[in-house]
Amino acid sequence: MSEESLDDILQRLGEAPSPGAILHVTSPSRGIEYHRSTGLFEREGDRALAPVDGYRIASTSKMFTGVIIMQLAEEGVLSTGDSAGDFIEVSSVPVAKGHSPEEISIQHLLTHTSGLWDFAMSDDWGRYVAANRDNFFNPRDTLAWAFEHGHAVGAPGEKYEYSDTGYVMLGLISEAVTGQTWGDLCRERILTPLGMNSTWLEGYESPASTLSHTYIGKYDGIRTHGSVDWAAGGHVSTTVDMCTFIQAMHRGELFQHKSTQEAWLDGVPMDTGGSYGAGVMIRKFGGYETIGHGGFWGSFLIHAPDLDTSVAGTVNVVGADRVSMLNDVITAVS
Repeated sequence: MSEESLDDILQRLGEAPSPGAILHVTSPSRGIEYHRSTGLFEREGDRALAPVDGYRIASTSKMFTGVIIMQLAEEGVLSTGDSAGDFIEVSSVPVAKGHSPEEISIQHLLTHTSGLWDFAMSDDWGRYVAANRDNFFNPRDTLAWAFEHGHAVGAPGEKYEYSDTGYVMLGLISEAVTGQTWGDLCRERILTPLGMNSTWLEGYESPASTLSHTYIGKYDGIRTHGSVDWAAGGHVSTTVDMCTFIQAMHRGELFQHKSTQEAWLDGVPMDTGGSYGAGVMIRKFGGYETIGHGGFWGSFLIHAPDLDTSVAGTVNVVGADRVSMLNDVITAVS
């Protein structure tokens, strides 16, 4: 592996409109440890972005939600075949004509096959968030808004259609069956066991790291209250913690049985290629199969088992081409 090639990739990541970028590539068995950054902590400042800085992992948090649900299924607290309506109120959920909300199973929510729209990517939600950006976002209110303003995008089980709506529902289901908050479940079941001491739920927990600024166009996303994404994408983390997590998931450390890990990875085809399991994307980069997830604010996390290599980082801006970058990184280390 050439460090110069990774330096080139990092420099491209940090080019405008990105304020700066962090790239962490690690493979203990192969002696690879690349952890560098470029650019600024925020556009209007002069502080350099550091490799250890925290960043919004956004939808990568869906991996935490999927792990918790699979753990609860493994413990017999629930079954992924259960109706979501067995645990939370679903009577107002918009569904396709001829279908019932009770047909939506936990498995449908996990794999984005519920037929629910993705409220988080709607223009109406964007305007609502902008008007309330300083306020705390209660997930129950968020879900009520999503149901009221939403529409069905398919029948339950019909097709893959990415949906933050389903992951807010999963967070509430996990709370309903355990009596614990979703944030506490993440800490008790994932963060503490793995020693992820720099990862925290924004808007709910005290900061355990710095928080670099993220942008959509000219807008600084840090101006919006961090509670907005919750179980669909609300954590802040660092690349070290993220690599720790994805390596542990590859080893199945958070599950009691191999069959649970296999079920976690058993996905449905995505329209962008690869498949989507229980909060995890299985895709090929540089010709190698990987597990991982990406996030709205420019975060990325993958592990390539055949290379024993993990890649984590952020570009802190919406809309960057991370697919080409990940292909380039895996090619550089293979």
